[in-house]
Amino acid sequence: ARAVWSKMARTSCTLALLIILPGALAFAPATGRPLVRFSSPRKAATLVETPKEKSVAQEDAWIDKLDYKGFGAEVTALGRELEAGQGEADIKHLKKMRLWSAACGVVGISTMALQGPFGLPFNPVAAMSLSLWWFSRWTMIAHHTCHGGYNRAGDVGRFRSNTFALGAAGLDSVKARTRDWLDWMLPEAWNHEHNSLHHYKLGEDADPDLVERNLEFVRKWKCPLAFKYAYVGAMACVWKWAYYSPNTFKQVGPGPECFRPIASAFDSFAC
Repeated sequence: ARAVWSKMARTSCTLALLIILPGALAFAPATGRPLVRFSSPRKAATLVETPKEKSVAQEDAWIDKLDYKGFGAEVTALGRELEAGQGEADIKHLKKMRLWSAACGVVGISTMALQGPFGLPFNPVAAMSLSLWWFSRWTMIAHHTCHGGYNRAGDVGRFRSNTFALGAAGLDSVKARTRDWLDWMLPEAWNHEHNSLHHYKLGEDADPDLVERNLEFVRKWKCPLAFKYAYVGAMACVWKWAYYSPNTFKQVGPGPECFRPIASAFDSFAC
């Protein structure tokens, strides 16, 4: 029993050093308040009809026939309809996701020091539980909240786009991040890079997360295909802290002072 608890303690310390602490402290703001406050009113989506190109690929011919103004009006109407439909069901869904995520975390942490079944060198239950816990906090809770998905659902407490993981009422943002979304990305940087630059320019050359462009160098490599697959597989294991986190910081500049002008430029949570 003592050996198991000793191994669990060492594993927990390693997990904290390699995953938790870097994510919590990297580019942590020096002030006790969030770096960005988005308070501009939400505006209806507008689409600007762009000049037609002289030649359009056959698969893109529909672009010339698209009613841009009509499409913009339909999208705006749909957004208002969905916004008006928010309510208690959304709050229940949020609570359920938080419960499931926390349950995965408890299972993962409590079993990660146990030996794998059937002679496996690792514990698949702990690995899958920790992975589900970590990614659900990001993709199911933080992502939807930072997009403002629960802003008009009712009494959701801190789960609003202008307070989640940012800190409020004297709670500095490092503590808020530890409580709400302890990950490699600084919430302010994520809100700008993902909510604004990515979604407002989705699939365009200006999209910072355009996979086809970001991995173009892999397609051009003059090497065996197996090596390319191996590279992509290796990146899949470390892409969040090797690519995604640095990319969010790159979009806003080298220091915290670069976040401040964002608030006066546009509403990052309008999409």
